[in-house]
Amino acid sequence: MLPRELTSQILAHFDSADLVFLLGTRQTGKTTLTHLVANDSSFLNDKIWYFDIEDKQYRALFNTATISSLKQILPLEGIDYKQRQLLIFDEIQLLDDPSNLLKLLHDHFPALKIIATGSSSLHLRKYLAINAGSQFNLSSARETIGISSATLSKYLNILEETFIIAELPPFLFLQNFNSLDLRRDAGALYETYVFNTLNWSKNITSSLYFYKSSGKKTPLSLAEGMNCHA
Repeated sequence: MLPRELTSQILAHFDSADLVFLLGTRQTGKTTLTHLVANDSSFLNDKIWYFDIEDKQYRALFNTATISSLKQILPLEGIDYKQRQLLIFDEIQLLDDPSNLLKLLHDHFPALKIIATGSSSLHLRKYLAINAGSQFNLSSARETIGISSATLSKYLNILEETFIIAELPPFLFLQNFNSLDLRRDAGALYETYVFNTLNWSKNITSSLYFYKSSGKKTPLSLAEGMNCHA
């Protein structure tokens, strides 16, 4: 997709109170895109502020942000936070807690429009590079890198979708090839077959659930709109 097409899509949502977050690998044009968006926006040049978090000075400035400290920092940078301004934070993942800064700005400085760019975790990429070709343990990686399981899973998904990594799942060797009437796990196998069939054939508006009644698990249910089929 051409940068100008992306710019138009971002600007179409610029009047909302939402943050604009551009996530991707390094050297893919995120910084250039932020400048294109700023130039094509309705903000005047003296109302646009750019902070490169790779600069240690800016990193130290925003690393331990609080509401009170931001009310001091922003005016010192020349920003009237009560007036409509555009703030761009590049490579915000380098902060210790980037989500904290973004949340404070969004919740307590509503006049400010925020654009942030972020790259996949540097620590995670180093960890993956060191352990390339080895069996990956999610719990061990989470403790080593120091991020939550949810964040780690999100980063891994992004890295896989951008073709930086690929998962090689284990091969499960099945030893029991008896007929179903001789197998103790026939019921579980049939449930798995039904689940896979429904899961592959359901449309985007459908969801799969199971529920318990009187301590017993009931058959699988398929919800479509306001209708439910058991």
